[in-house]
Formats: sequence, C-alpha cells, structure tokens
Amino acid sequence: MILFLIFLQAEVKEYRWDGLTVRAISDELDAWLEILDEGRVLFDSRKYCEEHPDVWMYNPIDVRVLDMDGDGENELYVEFYSGGAHCCSSAYVFERDDEDVKIVADVFSGNSGISIEDADGDGDMEIVVWDDVLAYDFTPYVATPWAMVVLSRDEDSGVWRCSPGLTRLYNIALLMEEKGQDGYDMCVFQGETCVLYSSHLDRAMKMIYAGRVEDAREYILRNWMGRIPHAFRFWKTFVEELKGSQWAECIFGGEED
Repeated sequence: MILFLIFLQAEVKEYRWDGLTVRAISDELDAWLEILDEGRVLFDSRKYCEEHPDVWMYNPIDVRVLDMDGDGENELYVEFYSGGAHCCSSAYVFERDDEDVKIVADVFSGNSGISIEDADGDGDMEIVVWDDVLAYDFTPYVATPWAMVVLSRDEDSGVWRCSPGLTRLYNIALLMEEKGQDGYDMCVFQGETCVLYSSHLDRAMKMIYAGRVEDAREYILRNWMGRIPHAFRFWKTFVEELKGSQWAECIFGGEED
C-alpha cells in the first residue's frame, strides 16, 4: 500500500482592524478570509458559505480598513474574485458588533467589477458596480451593455442599499460623456436580420438607469432596422430582462434620495 502525502503551502496576508486580526489565506485548493480576536475565530468565510449556500465569498483580493460611513470608526471592506475569465466578483463591508462582527454590505456583481468611492462628496464611501443583468442575453459577452448602480449607506438600517438618486446621476453623467460600452459593437439579430447594434442597447440601458424610460423607448424605436411591429415586442422583452436585475426595484421604482 502506497500513501501519497500532499503538503499544501498556504499564503497568508495579515491585517489589523480595530484590535482584530484579519487574514486572507490561500493554498492550492482554496482561498478564504478569517477574522480573529486574540485567536478566537469571529468569522470564517468557508463556514459562512456553508451556512449560506447562495453567498459567493471566495478568494479575497482586496482587503481595506477604512471609515466607510464617516462615523469615525473603521469598517472592514473585502472584495472577492473567483479568478475566472470575468466572473465572479463580490464585496462585503464588516462592522464591529460588540464582541462580534456583522456584515452591513453584501454585493454580488457577477461579471462586472466593484469599486468604492465618495460618489456625492459628503465624505462617506459608496459602492459602485456595473450591472451585468444583460450578459449573454442579446449578444456575446464582449458586447454586453452595462449601466452603473451606486449603493450608499441607509441611515436607518446602517446597511448599504441601491441609491436611486445617485444611480440616476451616475448614468446621466455617462450619457453626457457619451461613454459607451468598452467591448465590441455587435449586431443584435432577429433571425438573420440585424435589427440593432449592442451600442444602442447600451445607451438605452443607461437612459433607463438614469430615469429616462420613455427616452430609451423612443431611442430603440428610432434606431430599429427590422420590421416595425417587431420593435415594440423587442422593447417589451428588453425591459423585462432589465427587470430581472437584483436592483430592479431601485431602478424602476426608487424614489429620489
């Protein structure tokens, strides 16, 4: 009988956060996050994922200790990335909770990236993501339309949520800059007919996220290259796909904040 022993060399990056030790650990089989208080494990991303199967928390690539909400206390911001071609990205914000820690922001952006910035100049940090809800729907991935979503801290709950007002402002700015998609401009086909280009969908999506739904509808109809009756059916399908976004309530029903 022959026994094969595999010794895995783990790489550990260590950070200090409000008296706690934060470790980003990786070996040949896994990559995870630990938060410890003098050796006592307060949080282990592997265990958390076992308890929450719908959570994506693998391979921490960006760990920062900073005051996210301007209250003078540092939060812990951690971004995870699967390491695939372009999916998947997620980010979490942790706060101290007496002798424990709690998650106050949980963002899964799928195929798109995540950033944190002071979006409105008030000194608090917002989480900015590109919504990938249309990935693979009408075109190959390289021609995916995108729009921005901005999450800010809700004063009542202390949790980061989609901000309708900031989301609209960001997409208005993108439209004013005429900043389109970064990928290829490709045909959107119905059968063998090229009825639109992906750049049309990209601009229409940004219009909707900017709160200009009727403008987006007129833009799609004006640029339609197929049979006109089909344009109205396509518009309905386009909007329904966008309503599948995890931020649909904020985009289509959110009040100004």
